[in-house]
Amino acid sequence: MISVKKYIRHETIKLKKLVNVRFRIYEKGMHLSYTSNIKIIPTLWDFDSQLYGFSNQYIDPLFKVVNERLNLVHSIILEVCKKYDNSELSSEFLTVEVNRELNIHDTEDDLLNKPFADCFLDYVLNHKMNEKRRKYFKVVLKSFLAFESYLMIIDKRTKQITYNSITHKLLNQFADFIIKEKEIAEKYPEIHAGEKRKLQERCSETGDNYLRYFRCVINKVREDAGTDFYPMKNFRIKSAKVNKPVALTTSEIKLLYDFKSDNEMLNLVRDNFLLQLCTVARIDDFYHIQYNSILFNKTEGINYLCFTPKKTVESSGKQVEIPFNNLARELIVKYKGCTDLLISHYSEQYYNRKLKVLFEAAGLDRIIVQYDKVKKTDVHRPLYSLVTSHTARKTSISRLYNAGCPLDMINDICGHVGDDIKSRYAEFDISAKLEYMNQLCPWYMVEQPLIDVKNDIIIESKIIDNKKFIPFVANRMVI
Repeated sequence: MISVKKYIRHETIKLKKLVNVRFRIYEKGMHLSYTSNIKIIPTLWDFDSQLYGFSNQYIDPLFKVVNERLNLVHSIILEVCKKYDNSELSSEFLTVEVNRELNIHDTEDDLLNKPFADCFLDYVLNHKMNEKRRKYFKVVLKSFLAFESYLMIIDKRTKQITYNSITHKLLNQFADFIIKEKEIAEKYPEIHAGEKRKLQERCSETGDNYLRYFRCVINKVREDAGTDFYPMKNFRIKSAKVNKPVALTTSEIKLLYDFKSDNEMLNLVRDNFLLQLCTVARIDDFYHIQYNSILFNKTEGINYLCFTPKKTVESSGKQVEIPFNNLARELIVKYKGCTDLLISHYSEQYYNRKLKVLFEAAGLDRIIVQYDKVKKTDVHRPLYSLVTSHTARKTSISRLYNAGCPLDMINDICGHVGDDIKSRYAEFDISAKLEYMNQLCPWYMVEQPLIDVKNDIIIESKIIDNKKFIPFVANRMVI
């Protein structure tokens, strides 16, 4: 059995200087030593009890920390000796391993007691994420800093929040603060330290959303520190509540397509929206798809896009294949040569702003009933006031679903990642997808030219003679 003894040399008692505490390690056939960096006053060492500052069965609180550190070193030495075979151990090897374990312990302790605001800032600056998500984390960090300042104002005894000091009570206080931040900031403007951010009225769900971002930082600190303590254990964050998705009907898509304006900006915004709808892409992907990304399947006679969505590139890396319907091909040919992208773009913020102007001008004013989470009541809003770039994607998915497209194929088209084995191993034919993509604009059945990007040629399709088809308006096409 391994025996570990703490000691100092007897001859050091007469010395008027600090000395290092040493450790002897005994076992059959093994005799090792370890010199710690813990220094003590020799005259205060008790050789029998191996304790520092021991007097009359009492240890002065001033020396408690030293004894706790010595006990930590003692336990680490035992762990190292049990971990390795006796033949591998030597005093030099033991010293290296014990010092390494102590360094890990000290780093962990520093991290758990480091101001949590600093841990949060490290996460925001250094953690791998897209810039849009990073902006959300920055907003939550600003609110957390304001929350910490607020606590220190209302209670002067409050210290900086650390990982170790986070409790369920504190988390609930933070969630409540998020909801009332605007009201509190009016009473205590100093908590934002001159920050110019405009605060809005918030609902309880916003507090839960902030806690989800907060939890990401907690999980990162916990992982880096390797601690078993988890402040959010058994802490319940309510599920997000969402309103019914805002999506256009087929007749509304047709109304938007037929809308013409003397304002070229609105025409470009309209074409952007319609093409995004036909590609079912998130705005971040749509804005980066280039013209030379168009593929042409000669066997099927189908043009399609194949790209990896940025949102899922790290989690799945799965590509999506989107066949072009006739409307998509018209718009792509129309803007061919104007840009290296599929179509010219405005900034995302400007695009979202002008979509509302476009929809109102086009008469898309259907009333949408939504639940206002702040006012806690139903509100009636016109469609044009709610439209965003993401409405195009929601519309595509809604129309595909209503056209009877299988859910597995919808997942494949829009790039959703699920645990279903079909989403990982099923392969859907481009031609099968095209059948449903055509349902996004069933009123537009005049075939458009195919595009051979590789050879930079337009392949004219045979116009189908069918009275049910809506005549093609030639001046809408620019080649």
